[in-house]
Amino acid sequence: MRTQDKVKTNSSGKQTSQAMAITAPNQRGATLDNRGFTLVELIVVCAIIGILMIIAVPAFHDLTLRAKNGAAKADISTLNKAITSYYLDQNRYPNLLTDLGMQANIRDPWKHTYQYRNLVAGTGDPGPQYTDYHVNPLNDDNDFDLYSLGPDGLTAHQIPDPTDPAISNSRDDIVRIANGHDFVLASEF
Repeated sequence: MRTQDKVKTNSSGKQTSQAMAITAPNQRGATLDNRGFTLVELIVVCAIIGILMIIAVPAFHDLTLRAKNGAAKADISTLNKAITSYYLDQNRYPNLLTDLGMQANIRDPWKHTYQYRNLVAGTGDPGPQYTDYHVNPLNDDNDFDLYSLGPDGLTAHQIPDPTDPAISNSRDDIVRIANGHDFVLASEF
């Protein structure tokens, strides 16, 4: 059944329409109201929303990961400048990042502390030096390593071989290379 429009003329001479409900033939006094959605329409809308979510969530995750990587690169660049300034003032690299006078335990976007290694001989145990997959150091022996552990918080202190998917601990690290001339995501090195 359909509703019928009843046309009325008001006192100013304009015509207005009012919807009149029609009584269903097999129901006494009941009126049909066709203003709602059918179950099929609701299912179609839910399916469309679901498909859009399947597309949007990974794109949003990728976007936030790229933003965090960019923030970590910017932080490492700032720390690199602070360490270089410290070297120019003190004629030596700091033993710890806290020696820079910055806040203690400087954290990356994933809430891990940035990793710093003074590589100059005679400054104590510098720890393992960060290398590429050919085991060549990323920075000179008279310099320093500075990197973020990335989202997983793990590192192997080596940029993984791109042909070996088994080594994955360092793929998401953000590293300082070439004595501070660049800062890269290890998987893009």
